[in-house]
Amino acid sequence: MKILSKVMKIEKEKFTALSEKDQNLQLLRILTAIATEIDSLKQNVEKRFTVLETLVQQNPRGTSGGQPRLENGRANHSAKPNGQVARHEKEEGDEGPGSRPSSWPNKSGGSDRPQTHTADDKPVVINVGGIRFFVSWSLLERLPQTRLGRLRSCRTNEEILELCDKFNIEDNEYYFDRHPRNFGAVINFYRTGKLHLGEEGCVVAFKQDLDYWGIDELYLEPCCQQRYYQSRELMSLDRVEKVEEPEFFRPGTLGRIQKCLWDLFEKPHTSIGARIVAIISIAFIVISTVVLTLNTLPYFQVVDKNNDVTDYPLFALAEAIYMSWFTFELLVRLVSCPDKCKFIKNPMNVIDLLAVLPYYVSIALVSANTKAGDLTEVRRIAQFFRIMRIVRIFKLARHSTGLQSLGYTLKNSYKELGLLMLFLTIGVLIFSSLTFVFEKDNIEDTKFATMLDAYWWALITMTTVGYGDIAPTTPLGKVIGAMCAICGVLVVALPIPIIGNNFANFYKSERRREQIQEKRAALEAKKRDGNITPFGQNLRLNVTELDHGGGHWKS
Repeated sequence: MKILSKVMKIEKEKFTALSEKDQNLQLLRILTAIATEIDSLKQNVEKRFTVLETLVQQNPRGTSGGQPRLENGRANHSAKPNGQVARHEKEEGDEGPGSRPSSWPNKSGGSDRPQTHTADDKPVVINVGGIRFFVSWSLLERLPQTRLGRLRSCRTNEEILELCDKFNIEDNEYYFDRHPRNFGAVINFYRTGKLHLGEEGCVVAFKQDLDYWGIDELYLEPCCQQRYYQSRELMSLDRVEKVEEPEFFRPGTLGRIQKCLWDLFEKPHTSIGARIVAIISIAFIVISTVVLTLNTLPYFQVVDKNNDVTDYPLFALAEAIYMSWFTFELLVRLVSCPDKCKFIKNPMNVIDLLAVLPYYVSIALVSANTKAGDLTEVRRIAQFFRIMRIVRIFKLARHSTGLQSLGYTLKNSYKELGLLMLFLTIGVLIFSSLTFVFEKDNIEDTKFATMLDAYWWALITMTTVGYGDIAPTTPLGKVIGAMCAICGVLVVALPIPIIGNNFANFYKSERRREQIQEKRAALEAKKRDGNITPFGQNLRLNVTELDHGGGHWKS
């Protein structure tokens, strides 16, 4: 032993003295020898199993002496001691007459009588993930549309294997390769007709098991419905996620340029250049809003020779610059988009068009006004389009998750908003009518001259605005006003939590989606830099390069 220890120590010192490349070569030679021995051993074992399987197939009755039968070249140690087992798997597809029970119709017979696998008094063994459940055919026939219920009507091996993973006709056993987490609740539903949540309590797993066994969630008992649907709502399982459709560009160099421009102006998260373009757009939107506000101040108003108010020269130059940018951005996105029809139908693109259109329309109207003379109506229209430039602020929704969440909330809360408007309308009609009657009959010089005035008062009171321009003065009118204010608080407060919950859920979902995209982009960047190797491609060793002295490990 001492001599062997000294030899091993000397060999270890020699191995340590080698360079890293030589060490890798020595390890490769050792591992190659081990792999060769393992492969040789595997081939010998497979040959022995093949010979043994051939002997068993030639003498099938000789296996009844307590020896296990073979299945796919392996001993079936789960068979009964008498060995009379006929197992079928999806890979075999055996439909020989020896593997079919006598009660099944022959392929050529075409019998239409109902299929009976075995005697009805023999229990059916449902093996789910290694756990056996003993039931009867009469129990499974209570729900014939489910996966277990359809086993009764199967006539061929293929039909059975479409429902289960393996089966043993003689033992009346059917194997399902699934986790048995919720199968207790499923089999209890067959027995009692009452469906309860499984012991695990995971809603996603329970829903997947129900779908697999062919049971509708509507059978769920009332005691479990609240917990089930509340969990689904919290996890947003019922909300349909918007799936991004793939984008197709033309092949060749033009297609690559088109995709590059589209990503640059449409997807700020794809590159640093795209983020810079987005920042420039946001800056111009803010500048345009500030310029529009400052243009109304008397200090910056310029009067021309016709006594018409015109834009301040510096503001006019700034507006021409950022409007040129908005126009250029819209045209580039229109030219580079993969689907022109989808681009035109997009509401955000319609907003972009409305943001640049008033500028050019106002220029055209001013030019027409100059040529045609003093046209007051044309100036009013031009002023209207100048005010419409405030639509540019909605361009921020393209870069703001909060504004997108607000739009989604208004779109998906139309029922709650409709309910709010209905309550307000009913309250306004009731309280305005009562107040108008009491105020009109008792006071001659009242501010409630018409029902329209009463409607206005009831609306601003129920919405808790209360401008103070009109108010009841009679005692009964004040009582009605107090009731109107209290009911208004209740009416407005009832649907607000639902709308706020929709906003919060969508905002969290959008933020989560943005974080996932950022993580994916970071992962791709690390893969390109070589910091992360895709799964299955690590530790690749080029043996040819190693033999020539130029190999290296890839980690």
